[in-house]
Formats: sequence, structure tokens, C-alpha cells
Amino acid sequence: MVRVRLAGIPVQMNSRFPDTARLCRRYETQEEPKLVLSVSQEEIEAERSMQADIFTDGYLELVCMYRKLALEVLKQDVFLLHAAVIEVDGEGYAFLAPSGTGKTTQTRLCWSILESGQGSSMATSRWFAWNETETAGSFLPMAHPGAEKKD
Repeated sequence: MVRVRLAGIPVQMNSRFPDTARLCRRYETQEEPKLVLSVSQEEIEAERSMQADIFTDGYLELVCMYRKLALEVLKQDVFLLHAAVIEVDGEGYAFLAPSGTGKTTQTRLCWSILESGQGSSMATSRWFAWNETETAGSFLPMAHPGAEKKD
């Protein structure tokens, strides 16, 4: 079990594999959770049927958790988006694409080009949430799928 604050919402993730706790430890909170998420083995197998059979159960559990989180926060009028986001001079730009296609690489490339510009700043985000009154980025590390392949 790990309690984290993602997109401004305290969430308890009841995971069976260490991947979730390891990847979310920077975002841990002691706040009482507004959401409690868990994933069954059946859900992991359903996710596996949509992917190539090369990913560990831990990685697939994490994917299922994120999907559940995205659906749950909609009930609170929050839209959660998996993206790489770069901020330059107070303006945000989101790169949207499937996992593993180079969103973070693209933001790093953009930053390296803009780095010499005066007054530029950069932040990258993996989960980006907004509602009518606020926008929040959660800097949640998502491992590249290749890093979580079965042995």
C-alpha cells in the first residue's frame, strides 16, 4: 500500500507488486485518501490481452491503477491526461502520444534548443490534470515499457 498525492488528490494504491510503491515514493503523503484503488489479477490479465505479452505483472498493475485513477477523477470534474509537458516563459505545451513513443525525449529536445533563451524555464510532467478552476501537474515517473519487460 502506498498513499500518494496525484493531480492534487490524495490516493491510496493497494498494490501487490513493488513497482507502484517504488515509482510513487516521491509523491507519498500522509493525507487521508479521497480514492482507494486496487487491481485484481483478472484486471492485470485483461490489460495483458491488450498489450504484447512482454510486460511484468507489476508494470501491468501500475497501468491498471493509472487507468482507474483517470476514470475516478472524472467523477470529481478533473480530467487527467498522460502527457509530457514543457513550460517555457510561463506557457505550457503538452505532448500527447501513446506510452513509449518519445514524449519525454521530445520535451528534452525542445528544452535543449530553448535552453539558451533568456527567461525560459522548464518543467516536465507525466500526468496533467485540470478542472474549471485549477490546473495541476503531477510529476509521476512512468518507466519506459522496455524497462519493465519480463526476463
